Amino acid sequence: MSDDVQTDLGGASSERDQFSQSWLRIKHDQAAVPWRSARGRQLLLLLFPLGIAIVDFVVILAPVTALRATLPNCDISLAVLANLSVLAFVTLSCNLAWAGAYKPAMLGRLTDQLKIALGACMLAWLAVLLCGLVFVPVGTARLEWLSGTALAAIGGIMLWRIGVARLLSGSLGRLLARRAVIISSDQQTAAMMNHLGRDRQHHLAVCGILVHPPARRPVHAAGVRYLDGFGDLVRHIERGEVDEIVVFSSWLATPYAEQALHQLSAHRVGIRLLYDAEGLIGPVRSTSLLRGPLVGWSAVIKAAEDYMLATAALVVAAVPMLLIAIAIRLDSRGPVLFRQQRVGLRNRPFWILKFRTLHHDVADYDGSCQVTAGDLRVTKLGSLLRRTSLDELPQLINVVRGDMSFVGPRPHALGTLAGGRSFEELSPHYAARHRVKPGLTGLAQVRGWRGPTDTEEKLLGRLQSDMEYIENWSLFLDVLIVVRTILAVVRMRNAC
Repeated sequence: MSDDVQTDLGGASSERDQFSQSWLRIKHDQAAVPWRSARGRQLLLLLFPLGIAIVDFVVILAPVTALRATLPNCDISLAVLANLSVLAFVTLSCNLAWAGAYKPAMLGRLTDQLKIALGACMLAWLAVLLCGLVFVPVGTARLEWLSGTALAAIGGIMLWRIGVARLLSGSLGRLLARRAVIISSDQQTAAMMNHLGRDRQHHLAVCGILVHPPARRPVHAAGVRYLDGFGDLVRHIERGEVDEIVVFSSWLATPYAEQALHQLSAHRVGIRLLYDAEGLIGPVRSTSLLRGPLVGWSAVIKAAEDYMLATAALVVAAVPMLLIAIAIRLDSRGPVLFRQQRVGLRNRPFWILKFRTLHHDVADYDGSCQVTAGDLRVTKLGSLLRRTSLDELPQLINVVRGDMSFVGPRPHALGTLAGGRSFEELSPHYAARHRVKPGLTGLAQVRGWRGPTDTEEKLLGRLQSDMEYIENWSLFLDVLIVVRTILAVVRMRNAC
């Protein structure tokens, strides 16, 4: 963070200590419940959807067991009942998860939640109906039982969703809402923030306001305290107390907004543009400028994917890696592994591991001289390893250690240049790629952006793909990238 921007964005205020001690989420001038532990809130974000899913299963199972006990002519075995109940739950939960219906923001929107839940219930009932007609023995009251359980389960799910929406309308909803800081430069702040507090679509809880440029201001606006400059905002972000930055369209017109947004993009928060489409009393529209980091079950799934894939790959590649290590020792003098500092998550450096492919006395430890096709520094064995990407196998250890992800933007060396200029000079958006862990492979690599980044075109091509991956991450996208990586390695495209 440059000093000029901090000075430009900051402002003197005697209320700084009061704000730091009262970092509470305020929603529509109603005092929020303190939630000082970032880890505790993350745990709640994990357990709450899990609890909703468990109750869904109970709601499905209850009418199944109740109707079996009350219908005199129902002789369906418990095993069949259990299998059908599990089928209904899996179908229902998968459809709800795919539609994002387990996210607190969606759970609090009753109308949308009921529409999604009803559609998922109908699909689950259809799956149970088809399987029930096949596996339920002839002579039993199949349609009577299937229809009764379906109506009871659908009714129970609907009532449960109504109860969840009511639950989230109170203090629990404020705890689960995304904590937002507003950056504004005009007098629309209070009016639009009040509108935002009533808007359940965005599910944001405003916890502070940063006036930019600095101006004389009151301590409160609609119950929310002002931040004491940009440095104060960064400190709260680094402590995990802010999920999203909300900027108004009027602020984007200021001359210093672009530089401030570029610097904010390096932090693990989402950035959302909010604008008043029809005046102060009209609907507030929003669009995402930058997606926030993965949280909740998305983060758990990503971490589990990394460890499972890396562990499995290490088991499969253990013998080949041992053979490669022996071959390197026989091929040339020097260590087997090459260690180099790369830029990782949140711009923090880490030591990346690779099989050594260059002669030891001309190894490039700072990345200032990238390897090109026909480079004389590359050993004979190293040329083969680089063409087949086998030199990257030790990075599986980086993934297991938590330095890297299996899929993500490739990490760059600290001294790497493109066209004689640093990456930060060529693109102000470069820092945004460090919002996630670097990867063993990525979207840029499967699109052909492998090899050296010695030109501006190559860097921008990689950066565009990296940002697209961050904004559109999904488990399916990771699987697709892994499959395409295997195919690219087999074809040995763009490697040197």
